[in-house]
Amino acid sequence: MASASPLKDIDEQYLQCCICMEQLKEPKILPCLHRYCRECLKRIVKKGAKKIECVTCREVHTLPKGGIKSLKTDFNTKNIIEFIQLQDSVKVDPLRTCIHCRREQKASAFCFRCNDFLCETCHAFHASSPMFEDHHPHIFSLSEAEAANLTIQKLSSLKVAPRCQTHPEKLSELCCTTCGNLPICMPCTYGEHRGHNLEEVRLLAKIQREMLKGKIADLLQYKEKAYSMQDEIKKAKDKLELNVDQESRKLQEQLDREGERIKKEIHDAEKESNTKQADLEERMKEKTSARKKELEKEMRESRERYEQACREEQQEADLNLRKIKEKNNEEKKQLEEGLRVMNNEIQELLASIRTQRDENVKKIKELSDHFDSIVKRFENVTATADYILAAQNDWTDVQCIPDLCRAVDLLREEVKRDNPGMENLSGVTIRGLSAGVTVRGKVGISEDVESIIDLHIKESKFITDITSNEDGTIAITGLRLSPAWQTYIAVITKGGSLQQQNILPVTGWKGARCSFLSQYLIAVIFGDNQVGIYNIGNKSRRFIRLSDVIMNCPTNQQVCRVTTDPVNDHIIVGCHSRDVYVFNSKLEHVKTIKLPDVIQGAGNIAMYEGNLFVCDSSLTKRAFAVALKQTASEVEYEFTKPTVGGSNWYSRSVCTDQNGYIYMLWCSGGRSIIVQCTKDGGQIELERKVDRTDNVIAITAEDSDIMASASPLKDLDEQYLQCCICMEQLKEPKILPCLHRYCRECLKRIVKKGAKKIECVTCREVHTLPKGGINGLKTDFNTKNIIEFIQLQDSVKVDPLRTCIHCKKKQEASAFCFRCNDFLCETCHAFHASSPMFEDHHPHIFSLNEAEAANLTIQKLSSLKVAPRCQTHPEKLSELCCTTCGNLPICIPCTYGEHQGHVLKEVKSLAKIQREMLKGKIADLLQYKEKAYNMQVEIREAKDKLELNVDQESRKLQEQLDREGERIKKEIHNAEKELNTKQVDLAERMKEETSGKKKELEKNMRESKKRYEQACREEQWEADLNFRKLKEENTKEREKLEEGLRVMNNDIQELLASIRTQKDENAQKIRELSNHFDGIVERFKNVTSTADCILAAQNEWTDVQCIPDVCRAVDLLREEVKRDSPGLDNLSGVKIRELSAGVSVRGKVGISEDVESIVDWYTREEIFSTTDITSNEDGTIAITGWTSAGQTYIAIITTGGSLQQQNILPGTGWNRVRCSFLSQYLIAVIASGGNQIDINDIRDQSQRFIHCSDVIMNCPTNQQVCSVTTDPVNDHIIVGCDSRDVYVFNSKLEHVKTIKLPDVIQEADGIAMYKGNLLVCDSSRTGRAFAVALKQTASEVKYEFTKPTVGGSNWYSHSVCTDQNGYIYMLWKEGGGRSLIVQYTRDGGRIELEREVDETHDVRAITAVQTKQGEKLLLPTYRTKKLLTYGLI
Repeated sequence: MASASPLKDIDEQYLQCCICMEQLKEPKILPCLHRYCRECLKRIVKKGAKKIECVTCREVHTLPKGGIKSLKTDFNTKNIIEFIQLQDSVKVDPLRTCIHCRREQKASAFCFRCNDFLCETCHAFHASSPMFEDHHPHIFSLSEAEAANLTIQKLSSLKVAPRCQTHPEKLSELCCTTCGNLPICMPCTYGEHRGHNLEEVRLLAKIQREMLKGKIADLLQYKEKAYSMQDEIKKAKDKLELNVDQESRKLQEQLDREGERIKKEIHDAEKESNTKQADLEERMKEKTSARKKELEKEMRESRERYEQACREEQQEADLNLRKIKEKNNEEKKQLEEGLRVMNNEIQELLASIRTQRDENVKKIKELSDHFDSIVKRFENVTATADYILAAQNDWTDVQCIPDLCRAVDLLREEVKRDNPGMENLSGVTIRGLSAGVTVRGKVGISEDVESIIDLHIKESKFITDITSNEDGTIAITGLRLSPAWQTYIAVITKGGSLQQQNILPVTGWKGARCSFLSQYLIAVIFGDNQVGIYNIGNKSRRFIRLSDVIMNCPTNQQVCRVTTDPVNDHIIVGCHSRDVYVFNSKLEHVKTIKLPDVIQGAGNIAMYEGNLFVCDSSLTKRAFAVALKQTASEVEYEFTKPTVGGSNWYSRSVCTDQNGYIYMLWCSGGRSIIVQCTKDGGQIELERKVDRTDNVIAITAEDSDIMASASPLKDLDEQYLQCCICMEQLKEPKILPCLHRYCRECLKRIVKKGAKKIECVTCREVHTLPKGGINGLKTDFNTKNIIEFIQLQDSVKVDPLRTCIHCKKKQEASAFCFRCNDFLCETCHAFHASSPMFEDHHPHIFSLNEAEAANLTIQKLSSLKVAPRCQTHPEKLSELCCTTCGNLPICIPCTYGEHQGHVLKEVKSLAKIQREMLKGKIADLLQYKEKAYNMQVEIREAKDKLELNVDQESRKLQEQLDREGERIKKEIHNAEKELNTKQVDLAERMKEETSGKKKELEKNMRESKKRYEQACREEQWEADLNFRKLKEENTKEREKLEEGLRVMNNDIQELLASIRTQKDENAQKIRELSNHFDGIVERFKNVTSTADCILAAQNEWTDVQCIPDVCRAVDLLREEVKRDSPGLDNLSGVKIRELSAGVSVRGKVGISEDVESIVDWYTREEIFSTTDITSNEDGTIAITGWTSAGQTYIAIITTGGSLQQQNILPGTGWNRVRCSFLSQYLIAVIASGGNQIDINDIRDQSQRFIHCSDVIMNCPTNQQVCSVTTDPVNDHIIVGCDSRDVYVFNSKLEHVKTIKLPDVIQEADGIAMYKGNLLVCDSSRTGRAFAVALKQTASEVKYEFTKPTVGGSNWYSHSVCTDQNGYIYMLWKEGGGRSLIVQYTRDGGRIELEREVDETHDVRAITAVQTKQGEKLLLPTYRTKKLLTYGLI
């Protein structure tokens, strides 16, 4: 057991890093208990790596989420190293600056709580003062005697408890065992660790130490076994050499015998070939006779078709005439229906006038309410500006003034507008029925261009996009060359006048696209994957890159179009691929949607009634309406291409009007055409060509000075400090973007949990909540400071007696320190104001005498308050402003961290600039005050004008509707005349078609006669040809037999090479085992030394975190040594198959004509079904299936049916169970019900299993495993599914890779490995079978197996196996219940033999097994527990 040994006795090598070979710095401990410097680990691990390999033991570990930084720190080692460094530094230079007196004197002690030195005088004060009572156990005297005898246990007691990760200002007091023995403080028990299992650290550490002692004692029992394994490994190596020599001699003797037998077989093959030649001559004669009869029959049928055509001629003519008459009647009904639709439109247009009048009256009332709110906002903005300018609080100014300035700018721009829309509201707009209106279309396009105007945009070279909002504001994006390519956005009027132009932050030949998100906000995208929002009110802009906010964004992806969905506050971005990205107005990525497969790229997009219109200007040149779902989409309908001038049109741009009609711009070879589609996009309404000289690329439808003074607090309006919800004084005041303030708790009461919006109670303006909800809203620090000071004054007036922060006595309070945030008595006030220790507190001490308190100004109160604390480092006060992060207050350390490279400003200068800017904006705003108050007069005039215009428009509409009614009646008459003409033309065309059909039938009859005559001439020629083919086939057969003899010789060399390969592989594995047990010895030493150090230190916090890892390492090491067999028996010999009597050079292995035997096999459980069978090279047979209770079983039997062992597998239910031998003793088993994969050891009946979803990322939930095979060469288990996925695992059941099968395969129901290829039985609807070459993650078809020729083509493949000679055997099933065994050649090219199984036996699996009597085929029955055996002869 570990003892409390002095630090001087610790081995220096224990404190040394094995990478840099120096003393450890910030030691990190891996799960294998080896320690390294943190920086050394960072150097050897690549950036972004998820694994780390131990330099000492080469064990690979998974890195935690935070990488190297998140590995556990070895606090015991770190404490020892830090103390040794402390001793060395004192010996070199004993003079140190005392933490109390700040004088440089000889260090007498070191306080581990303060982490600093103390002189002798301050040491005594520090150790006796009640202020430092909790420091006493952590003070260490630097005397030589005490330092020399310091033990690890004593050092651990000096160290303080670790700090809480959540609350760094507090020390840890408890352990959360739910979170892995995480040290936490008391506040954490009410926060994120509430309800967790918490333990007192001393009790938990004691339990951990006792557990570690027991595990170390248990581990030492196996130490001798680990050291003795090297002797066994040496014996296995010697035995391997002996076995290789014996197997080589046996193989040579067998090869000599097989060579003589193969020569005799070649002679027999030549004799058999002569017999086949005679049979072929007879079959050829029969085939020629059958062909003659077929040609005679064809001639008779041609004559009958000719006669039938004559009879059908008149019948078809009569039928076509009836169709023309029916169509004529249908057209007439459509025209009459059109007239009725026109009458309905009259009523709709009249109703539209009434609706517009009601809507305009409503909008006028809304305008009136709007300008009432503007007046109130004037008063709120100016009042807020007064108080901010009066306070002159630098930190408050730099954060609040930008928001206030934005509010001023928005208010000024809103009032500044010359036309608030009252001219449009004073009348109604009603379209007339144009000449292009028919009974099917309601909105037309003018025949010619109404106007062509020049756009007065500065230095514009190209225009790339156009958009408009509901108010008629038009925005254009484009490129200009000055001096390099620059992208601009311009806002223009309908007449082309430029209102504003702004250069966007992108250079180069990269065009921009735009779309209005709201009245003032425009969404903009660039070709270099930037997405932004431009505000035309204050010309501000915000931009992001796709790669900054979207995980796994393709590097070659380019955005090309943008549209908006104002209903959901979404920006929708299309790309050159099928990806569509959705952002909110904060430019946060919401989701990614995949477009349907028929779309290759979103050339242009637009939103309409929840659907996305997509112009695919790629090779397809099509356009679609797409219904968007969460992450996918589907095509609603496709737009019809233009009918004018060919079919080479491609869609370029799309928009909609206020009536819901769709307008699409199509282009082709410099031509452009505007197409109007119906509201449902189903058909084309109108087409309008654009002049070739105008290269259009986009389309849209647009159907007194204030000066703040330092006023006293007593002059503040009490209403300014009142909450409008609870009508009480504000508590924790939160300010909304509209500048109204409310209590934080009041806002939480009126906002539902999880809401993303908040409506202001005063002005009813709706704002988007920040990420943190109500807590994330800005705090009004000026108002908060005033309220807190007023409460401070009131509390002192009520009770002047307070407990002093220094002397702890309750006396009359003389002052208040805002830095300490507590009261001071008169004596301590004087000491606090003069002591150099409190020098930084002096500006923040406030005397409580009545005179000073009464005249205190807002500006004076702001100077007393301390700077806000840094959000990243709460223990430090802010000193700078980061303008890059929105004037965020930060400390000095932040400038070297996350704010490095940002724009930093000194707060005073920045606050001064902000205040001057606010003064100017307020002065500018007051110029428009009178205009806002006068708008109500104009609104009343607009209301009177509206009534007059409604009467005028109603009269005009009635006159126009009368004219349109007469025109439509005339159109009905013309349609009837046109249909009569079509009837005559159709009758003429029908006669021509009938005549052509007659000629075609006559031609076919002549051709049939020629074929009949040719058949008579070909009879003798074909007979001669067949004889020549037979002779050539005999010659090829003889050549194949000779080639077979060469193959046999090659097989001999392969078998000899196999012996050498196995020898080399086994020798390599023996070396690996030797190295493995060398590593176990090293791990023994490391584990025991680590445990000794931990038990000696007795540091509770280190124990509860580190001992669980040490115990896991002890358990793993004990289990690894505890195993009885390291596999030396298998490695001491080689396995080589013998050349059996069935080996042939061209397919001489046959299947017995009948079943050799049918035996019953027996089990302990009542069996319901047998689903699969497998065997190994030793002849061991395994069978899987279900019991009557629905349990999955595996049984080991003999060829005679005797049961050797049976085991019930985990999992129940009726599902597919398949099996395959991985090695001599290990069997891989799959069960489809739970997607479960097992490995069964038939020696001790042990099991290991996994579920696919536990080890495979993104494993489909509806996918089922259905077949299994093994690849012993690569130690792989290969699992097939009811899809095209094939999963590969190693013998540790770790997922290696996923391979996609070719498209022609739908389901891998039966699989087997053969010569590196995967044989696949696809028992789906196709019923086919293939040999597939496997690659890294894909595959390709090598060849397809020929289906059986017996009894039709309704066979489907079910199971497959191979014999030792390389022949392939496949079990085919038919829907009627029949089963067929088919033998294929070694290359799978053709069928050798077919054997049909008795229909009374329902067999579903097949395997080949080596027995004493030779190799056999075994087939178990599905329900009756019988085993069918066929001989291979």
